[in-house]
Amino acid sequence: MPDDRQKAHACLMIIAWMIFVPIAIVVARYMRFLFPTKKLCGSSVWLAVHRTLMLLVPVLSIAAFIVILANLNWDWVKPSKTLHFIHSIFGIFAIFLSFFQVMLAYIRPRFTESARNIFVLIHRWVGILALISATVAIFLGVCMPEMRLGTVGWGTMIGYVVYLILIPIPFELVYYFFYTKNGGVMSDRRKFWYEILSHLFYTIHTTAVMTFAINIIVLIAVGIETFGFKV
Repeated sequence: MPDDRQKAHACLMIIAWMIFVPIAIVVARYMRFLFPTKKLCGSSVWLAVHRTLMLLVPVLSIAAFIVILANLNWDWVKPSKTLHFIHSIFGIFAIFLSFFQVMLAYIRPRFTESARNIFVLIHRWVGILALISATVAIFLGVCMPEMRLGTVGWGTMIGYVVYLILIPIPFELVYYFFYTKNGGVMSDRRKFWYEILSHLFYTIHTTAVMTFAINIIVLIAVGIETFGFKV
């Protein structure tokens, strides 16, 4: 059975990378129309939400890293423990990228207008790479024997990964037909339907990622045997 520190480490990383990051990405990409006349801390609502969630990611990740390192008596996992070692490499890479993203965001206002496109491209792909690295790390962590999650754990993670691959499709289709296809100009009618569909998909997305994440957190916290599952 995992001890309390292992559980805390796993739950913190799941909250950061399975809930905060997927929601923050969708807000930044598709929900910029939220409260266009309102400001939060001097920024657009979508940017304030995106920024807050993404700042919490490295904070929770470092807390999780310190907890698990303390559990290992401040010693790095040995390469001979292949699964654990690969898990640690993907995890630390994701944490590094999350800090790199924060640094990029900090220097963003200093970019000239011509450099913004380069920034957006780097920011976007670093974020995607960080999410992939963290997802791999979580998947490997769920598969560790001491976590005792068995087929329920990795089955849930497979469902989550498939979901992450498929969910951009409806978002991108709506974004293309209502926005990109029309050169970024929408009539009031098109804007109305774009916002309705975006809200619908965002609600589905938020519910889905939280369901996957909370399911695994509960199974880790109380043990799958509590619910009658076998390891």
